[in-house]
Amino acid sequence: MSDQKISLPRLAAFASPITPVTIAFLPLVLLIPGFYAQDLGLDVATVGGALLFARLFDGMSDPLIGMLSDRTQSRIGRRRPWLIAGTPVLIFAVVQLFMPGEAPSTTQLYSTILLVYVGWTMIFIPHQAWGAELVRGYSGRTKINVFMGLFNNVGILACLVIPFVFLSPYSAGIKKALFGWAMDGRVDLPESLDTILNYSGSGQVPFAEILQLLAWMIAIILPISILLCIVSVRETNFTPVTVNWRQGFLLFKRNKPFARMIAGGFFVQI
Repeated sequence: MSDQKISLPRLAAFASPITPVTIAFLPLVLLIPGFYAQDLGLDVATVGGALLFARLFDGMSDPLIGMLSDRTQSRIGRRRPWLIAGTPVLIFAVVQLFMPGEAPSTTQLYSTILLVYVGWTMIFIPHQAWGAELVRGYSGRTKINVFMGLFNNVGILACLVIPFVFLSPYSAGIKKALFGWAMDGRVDLPESLDTILNYSGSGQVPFAEILQLLAWMIAIILPISILLCIVSVRETNFTPVTVNWRQGFLLFKRNKPFARMIAGGFFVQI
């Protein structure tokens, strides 16, 4: 597919799943440890151990699912089936992790966090591979990466702004400006929304209510964005070239900008 055949609205539709996928991923480090320690009484080290275990597992599952999606054969393509299958997996895992109802056992915690990573990988890795195959030219791939980065930043912004607006004592003016019509008692609000709107910045942080809000956002936005993605562009008839470890290292060594980017990403993840 050439650069000219993908309009900007179609590129936006294609990249849109990155936003809910990012919203599903970031709370694992931003909110989940505090929620499970404060509200559910789990040791923070236990949650940290589960996150570390899932991250190590993710390092093995990413290339495995990438390889399997390369080899998938179906009437709707190689990448689409993974995005479709990963959507209910990720939604189920997020709901179980963000809205557990009661304190889970250590086994349940490990398995639920692991399932979030699996659902995330089933969508993210095939989607990234699909994006790399849409066009062959440098400018076209740059344009795709710009949209990918844009929707990733929208997800990051949502994960940072939503807790700030609802949890920070410095955001009282923002809450009043945006939701003053609902905070004066004239409108009956769901209890969870009323709790986070009236949180003053002191006392127990309403982690549960924030995570519930994020879980509902993911459950609504993810299926819509996946649908937009799979109907926006066609999959190309592209046969992946097998590259062994030695060839990969030589390519990595020759591409200095890519090597610097990978090195930076490595230290950020550590």
